[in-house]
Amino acid sequence: MAIHYPLRLGPRGSSNGRVLRAVRSGRVPYTLQVKHLYECRIRFGAGDFTPAAATSQVIDLNSIRFFPPFPQQVRATDPVIRRLPGTYAFVKTGIAGTGITDADIEVGDSVDPNGLLTVSPAYDGDEGLVAATPAAAENAAREETDFAPTLRVALTGGGLMTAINQGEIYVYIPFEPIPVGD
Repeated sequence: MAIHYPLRLGPRGSSNGRVLRAVRSGRVPYTLQVKHLYECRIRFGAGDFTPAAATSQVIDLNSIRFFPPFPQQVRATDPVIRRLPGTYAFVKTGIAGTGITDADIEVGDSVDPNGLLTVSPAYDGDEGLVAATPAAAENAAREETDFAPTLRVALTGGGLMTAINQGEIYVYIPFEPIPVGD
């Protein structure tokens, strides 16, 4: 276990040894854990994904070009991933294209496409931070062994996903690895 900042311990004979053994053994697993932030950028009309000939599409964020997938527990000895509340998105460039009059996004997974971030505007002119939705069904701390985040895009006005010619959205999902006990 590497400690990258000063840790001040009490005098010899105090409970320092028990505390350090508890942290190393996993009985106190979250004490020195660092929080992480998964980031994925989706560029519309840039070949990051294959658009569907439909007015809505669920995009698997684990398959976006140039961005790594959400961390997984591949082996039983790997840390379990705890997804934390506070998912948010940033619309850098609003979605626009032929026949599109409005665009909304949701963030979740295949089971619950809006479980982390419910319907939020992402049309041209709606640029900026899209804050987390505390009332979203899954937006709470929970352990995950196989989580595949998705971005759902819904268009109105008759335009199809294939008609999008601009749009850039960043999705952020906070998480922390939880060490598996010895």
